[in-house]
This record gives sequence, C-alpha cells and structure tokens, in this order.
Amino acid sequence: MIKEYKKAMKRSSLKLIVLTTLCALVITVSEFIGPLIIKDFIDNFETRKNNIVISISIIILIFFISYLLKLLGNGLNNYFAIKFKTKETLNLYQLMFQMKYSEIVSKEPTYLVEKINNGVNTLFALYSEAISTYIISSTSMAVSIFLIYRIDCLLTYMFLLIIPLQLIGYKKLNKKLNTKCQRLQTVCAKGFKDILSITSTIEYYKQSANISNILNLLKPSVNLIVSENANVNKFAKFVSTTLSDITNVLNNSIYIVASIYMLTNKITLSELIFVNMILTIYFPAIKSLIQANVNMRDLEGVYDFIENEMLANLEDNGTEELREVNCIEGKIKPFCYNDKQILKSGSFYVEKGDIVSLSGISGSGKTTLAKGFVKFHSIHTIKINGIDINNYTNQSVRNKISFYSQNIPIITGTIRDNILMGNEQKAAEIERLKDKAFMEKFFSLEDGLDTIILENGANLSGGDKQKIALARLYIEDPDVIILDENTNSLDEETAHIIIEDIVSNNKDNIIFIISHDKNMIKYCNKIIQIERGHICCKEVDS
Repeated sequence: MIKEYKKAMKRSSLKLIVLTTLCALVITVSEFIGPLIIKDFIDNFETRKNNIVISISIIILIFFISYLLKLLGNGLNNYFAIKFKTKETLNLYQLMFQMKYSEIVSKEPTYLVEKINNGVNTLFALYSEAISTYIISSTSMAVSIFLIYRIDCLLTYMFLLIIPLQLIGYKKLNKKLNTKCQRLQTVCAKGFKDILSITSTIEYYKQSANISNILNLLKPSVNLIVSENANVNKFAKFVSTTLSDITNVLNNSIYIVASIYMLTNKITLSELIFVNMILTIYFPAIKSLIQANVNMRDLEGVYDFIENEMLANLEDNGTEELREVNCIEGKIKPFCYNDKQILKSGSFYVEKGDIVSLSGISGSGKTTLAKGFVKFHSIHTIKINGIDINNYTNQSVRNKISFYSQNIPIITGTIRDNILMGNEQKAAEIERLKDKAFMEKFFSLEDGLDTIILENGANLSGGDKQKIALARLYIEDPDVIILDENTNSLDEETAHIIIEDIVSNNKDNIIFIISHDKNMIKYCNKIIQIERGHICCKEVDS
C-alpha cells in the first residue's frame, strides 16, 4: 500500500512541483541579471558615464524587481503550504482513524498526531522545496561556475573545491545534530504529555495545600526538556559556527585570490566585483542543495512511519453494507486484549425490541464485548442478521450501531458543536432537544447552545457532559444503542427519566445498558451476564 501512497503523493504534488520550480527559476534568473548588468556597466563606464543616472536607476530597478519576485515567491509558497498541508494532514488523520483500535490506544493519539504533523511538514519541504531546490541550486551552481570559468581557471577550481568541503563538513557535523534532534523530539513529546497530564487536573492542584508537591511532580519533566533543548542548542551553535567559519574561510580565500589577480592586472575591477556577487549566489545554492539532501533522508523516515505504523495497522474491513439490524448473536471463542484473556466462552442472541442489561463485575469484559459490536475489537463469531460481522463494512456497522462510551469526548467549541460533532447535516434536528427536560438547562443559558465550553469542559459538571453525550443520540438514527455507564454522573431521577425516554422512543431498536445502577434492570427484558470470561444470556424474570 505504501507504493500506492507514494504514487498518489507524487501525482497530487506534480502541480506543486512545477509551479514552485518555475517560480524559483524566475527568481534565480533575476538574481543573475543584476551582477551581469553591473559588470557590463563598469566595463563600459566610459561610454555610459553620461547616462550614469539612467544606468544606476536600471540596476536599482533590477534588484527591486528581484526583491519583489522573492516576496511573491514567499507568498505563493505560503499559499501552497496551506493547501498542501491541510489536504495531506486530513488524509493522514483519516488513516489514523482507520487504524486498529488497539494500535491507536497502544501508540497513543498524542504520539500519532505529532508524527503526522512532522511528517506533513517534511513532505511539503520535499515537494515544494527539495525537488525544485535540486533543479534550481544545480542550475545556479552550474551557471556560476561557467561565468567564473570565463574569468579564470584557478578561481573555477576553488569554486569547485567548495562543493566537497561543504558537503563533507555538513554531513559530518550535522549527523550528530540530527541524532540529538530526534532524541529531543522524543523527550519533548513524552515530557509535554506528562506535564499536560498534571496541569489538566485543575481541581487537584487548586485544592492542594502544598503547591510545591505539584511542582516536584513537574520538575523532572521540565528539567529534562530544558536540558535536552540546551544540549541541542549548544551543539547546534557549534555546528552553525563551524560551518559558518568554513564558509567564511573559503569565501575570503576566493576574494583574496581575486583581489591579487586584480592588483596584478589579471582581472579587472568589474570582474572582481562580479566574482564577489556570484559568491553570494553560489554559497546559498550549495547550502540549499545540502538541505535538500537532508529533507530527502527525512522523507524515508516519514514513509517508514506511514508504512510500518499506520498502513500496516489498518483495521480489517468487510465488503457488505449493513442496511438494518434485526438481530445480533454470538458464540464466543477465547478473546485476549493486551495479552490478557477477557472472554472465554458462551453465547447470546438479541433481536429488535430487546433491551439488554450487560452485567458483570468491573473488568469482566462488558465494555470489551460492547466494543466488539462496533468492530473496535475483532471478537470472532459475532453475527448480525446471521452474517459474520466482519463481512460488513466498518462504516455501515457504525452507522447502525451507536456506542456511547463512558469516556465522554468534549471538544473546544460551543455546546451545539459538541452535540453535532461535525455533523452539520443534522443541525436542524437539534430543535427536537427542546422538548427534553434534561436539556432545559442548556437552552436557558444566556447564549443557549452557542455557549462556549472551556478547555476539557472546565465549565461543565460531570452530569452536564453526560447530558451532552446523550443529546447526540437524539440526532442520530441507529438501530442499536449501546449505553456504557452514560448516566453515572447524573442524579438518579434524571438518569431514569432519560433512560425511560430513550426506551420509549426506540421500541423497535436493540438497546444495551451497561450500568452499576441495579435499578436499570427494570427496563430490560434480557441479561447478558459475564462471569470469569463466560457469557450467559437469559430472560429477565417478570
């Protein structure tokens, strides 16, 4: 699949490569025009001194146009960056969402998001800069050497000598820097994750009698991040200073030789000025070429991440479309998660109209089994309408079976945003919620459903979060509803009002209720009991 990804990337980036290359080529041509005009002006000074104002004006105009072209190039690059990075970031997020549930959990979303962000930046650096840089830098270097060769052979050899010296020096010094930078990224990712896990517990550190205890928890991560940054910056300055000094030595050597040539009348003053101006084009071209090589090397790391950590861990997908859920059944075989056997054996059968209590002690596998119904886990021999669940497409299963987790996702935005969760097609259906008593508080707010929710839902109670989560159910149209501890933060009266409403409005659906509230069983006609990994399905006694 990685080959297809690379091919698709190259096809979609072809326009970007052509445009950035043409843009860079125009800028490069404009950079050479200035030195050539100045050399010509000095060489023909006697014939043009009467029109010196016009000549100088033309030279200034040429440099101004070159400057404007660079500004235009930067603007176009920013435009291309926004389009490319937005498109490709969303593509990689889509791949992330299609990864196996267990792989996303084990690798952790924070890690995947950071790798995706770094990967997209590297991809853009390649397709917008590296490829065009190869072309433009090579052209600039070739033209520079040709122009210098027309002046003197020794200067040409010195120009050519710069290439291996810069390349070897950069590779040797930068190899260790890259290793340090990779370690820095890993340390920072882990460190900031640890810091966030502490700083997000607002209630805990605000009520703490001794803030120094919290600071002691933060200190190791802060110290590690600061130390790693200091080490990298120290070495980076060493690399920068060393390479800069090497460049200056080479640059000055060429300028000294050229100056001696002028003093001995081997070259003219105009040629000396011309050599110096060409140097300002030649050295950046070499640096750009070397950086392009670095980007190419980094690109392999990006493709390795996409291939081995994302594409290799995509969840299996069926081919049949699930149109309607009439019944769900299963003859459970041993199932392990995180190297621990969760389910062992047993069977169950539920059909339209059933309200099922998924019961068992904490850790018995209730949520694990429920996640099997939406293909988060591949639990063998679960069937929908008599067909193996794995034969159905993941999307069609999740369109018809809605799993409402006890881990309530609250995003940055308004209450309305948190109910819709991006499903703007259902925006009009929010009005149906006005009739629901549990939503009265939100509609009575000054800004109603447009009230902004603070980070991590800081201005919401646990019950408010659960009400928002349950409100999502009313704008969807599932055949199967799975409620996993969705009312444990609500008062008993509100919880039962909501469950009664859900039951009465979904009589032709299948409803699974996972709850520690034993009174919830009064709404159920079946129980799926899980005990020590064994499943037993039975009718509820009237």
